[in-house]
Amino acid sequence: MTTVRNDSTWPGKEDPTYSNICLGCMSDKGDAAACKKCGYKESDTETQHLRIKRRTILKDQYLIGKVLGQGGFGITYLGLDLILHKKVAIKEFLPSMFATRDSDKTSVVPFSGNMEEFFHQGLQSFIGEARSVANFSRHINIVNVNNYFEANNTGYMVMDYLEGEPVSKLLVKRGGRLSLRESFSILFPILEALSEVHKMEIYHRDISPQNIIVTTNNVPVLIDFGAARQIVGEQSYSLDVVLKHGYSPLEQYTSKGKIGPWSDVYACGATLYCMITGKLPPPAIERVYNDELVQPCDIEGLNISEELNDTILTSLAVRTSDRFQSVEEFKEALEKRGYIGYRRLLETSLRDKVVTLENRMTLDTFIYDYRLNHDDAKLVEETIREELNLPRLDWAAEYKENYERYSNEHPEGVQPVLIQKFHETYVSAKRISLGKAAEIVTSEIAKRIREARAAQEVRTELAEPKVAPEVKAAIAEPKAAQEVRTELAEPKVVPEVKAAIAEPKAAQEVETELPEPKVATEEKAAIAEPKAAQEVETELPKPKAATEEKAAIAEPRAQAAPWKKMAIAAAACIVVAVTVFFAKPKTRIEPVPTEKDSSTAIPATSDQHGFINVWSKPPAEIYINGKFTGFSPLSNVEVPTGDVKIRLLNKEHNIDETYTEYVEPSSRQVSN
Repeated sequence: MTTVRNDSTWPGKEDPTYSNICLGCMSDKGDAAACKKCGYKESDTETQHLRIKRRTILKDQYLIGKVLGQGGFGITYLGLDLILHKKVAIKEFLPSMFATRDSDKTSVVPFSGNMEEFFHQGLQSFIGEARSVANFSRHINIVNVNNYFEANNTGYMVMDYLEGEPVSKLLVKRGGRLSLRESFSILFPILEALSEVHKMEIYHRDISPQNIIVTTNNVPVLIDFGAARQIVGEQSYSLDVVLKHGYSPLEQYTSKGKIGPWSDVYACGATLYCMITGKLPPPAIERVYNDELVQPCDIEGLNISEELNDTILTSLAVRTSDRFQSVEEFKEALEKRGYIGYRRLLETSLRDKVVTLENRMTLDTFIYDYRLNHDDAKLVEETIREELNLPRLDWAAEYKENYERYSNEHPEGVQPVLIQKFHETYVSAKRISLGKAAEIVTSEIAKRIREARAAQEVRTELAEPKVAPEVKAAIAEPKAAQEVRTELAEPKVVPEVKAAIAEPKAAQEVETELPEPKVATEEKAAIAEPKAAQEVETELPKPKAATEEKAAIAEPRAQAAPWKKMAIAAAACIVVAVTVFFAKPKTRIEPVPTEKDSSTAIPATSDQHGFINVWSKPPAEIYINGKFTGFSPLSNVEVPTGDVKIRLLNKEHNIDETYTEYVEPSSRQVSN
């Protein structure tokens, strides 16, 4: 770090050699009037009349660019470190109540009288604070101070330029509120950073959503210590009043208010209140006699625990003695009362001595939102189970019990949506392995098949038709009935005629002698009228089963059909499950190849679909067009036509492969 110089020979100066640098983004814009990268135009008039002249170079190292922000204590600029060639943020000490900009647009001139004295006191405090904050420059949640120095009759602080956006802009993007999880992920690191700063008796005094930057890496960083003061012992009185209504505590509304860690606690509580409710707390000065602060739990659409509600209200207490006295105490209360809320929710879930899938998902959401430690949450559940004399926590048993319950509620099969919830709650959370889940599912499918077969046997016995004895005899002896019918239908011919038929030559001779054979009348009738014999056969007594008896005979077959289908489908599920979870792992995933003929390809439309097969070794999770579909192998999966994006994922074998497959319409749709 560069040593602080109190040297008036370091005036700002304009260097024309950097005229190609865009002051809006510090990139090379060439000779263009407007930057092609950010659109910044130097010719545009800025409203900050107190700003330093554009393109001023401080200490032959820092090029001054556009204004990033302006407050009561100074102005922050975008800068460029000409030595390190990186963007920086440069804050200039310029309290508008004590000083102004000189006519040269560079130097700062304090007002006369007491104002000049106050200005120099503030300047020394500014440099002192910069030096102190620089000690925390390596803390990831505090803006890094690279340099600080005096020039142009004032002081400057050079900080890292943060790529990101303030929480205030995030609130606008999220529709006014942030989730509990996101709010805690922002606040907790800031509380930890303040804990280190407060040990040096340095207090920020200006914490708000505007002064917390969330970087592109989702790291919250506390900026702008411009309102901070180094306070030692009893000399803890404000030099001036710095207010941000809604976030500033009551003690900051008077020059004699005592500032301490509790002051930043109030601002942090107000920031948390704003993030989760989308509302700004009333100014502390107005709450003294008529406190109209709306409790978070009373705000419509906000579902928080009673413990969190009480913690926020304590942090926002108007009187300092009623408030948390340190950020450590505030953070501990948030964490501790979070576990209290989790315990209360868990006791409700365990009333029926079992945690359902829905209850487990609710508990997981609470853990996620309140940033609870999973091991600690598990310890809380073990304690409650012991107090209630319940079995110890067994993830596999809970998975099996819930899966069996859903199988009973859905005889046609557990829906894919529920399967995905089971997978996310137990497998993805690493509570049970993929193989154990497959074992439970396979066992349940086998059980369902056995039950289906047993039920079918009972139905077959109950459906046995009760037929009269003579009908049974007729059914049991079809051959005897057939013989009777055959005998009655066969014509009776005399032996001479039989011989004539058997011996054509002899018959011809007999025919010559006897041109017309003498056949009995009944025999002629039998020969000439076979239809009459058929009618006799029709009149034979057939087994006359009652209508209900016929239906009873046909019913077992009709009832057997759906159960046979179920058994076949269940058997197929077993094959798939065994293949998925017990196949020997390979080193790569091999999707089933499909033929693609671009000449006959049909463009995908909303009412067309096709079918694909997905196969891989080892088994993997299948995501089609970003949606979880099941586990490989899968066949005849209905998908939209055209290019379909398929992702195969198996974390245990470090497999994550995505490919695109062209799907043509099914033959039925093409013919239509």
